[in-house]
Amino acid sequence: MSLKVKASRRTDERKQAAIDEAVREESARLNLLIPESLHRQLKLQAIAEGRHVTLTSIIIRAATEYLDKYSDPDFPV
Repeated sequence: MSLKVKASRRTDERKQAAIDEAVREESARLNLLIPESLHRQLKLQAIAEGRHVTLTSIIIRAATEYLDKYSDPDFPV
C-alpha cells in the first residue's frame, strides 16, 4: 500500500496570504466612525475583490498609499 499526497486546497495566493499573516508585525486596534454608506461600499468592494480581501486590508492599503503620497520624508517616524 502506498501513500498518496493530498492536493492542497489553498491556491498560491491563499498560501502567500497565510504566510504574510504569520509574519506580519504587531497590530494596534483602530476604531473609527464612518458613514454607513462608505462602510457598505467598502464591504461590497471587499466582496468584489475576492475572499482574501478584508475591510482591514483595504484600510491598510488606503492608509499606506496616503502616507506614501503625503508624508514628509524629513519627519522621523
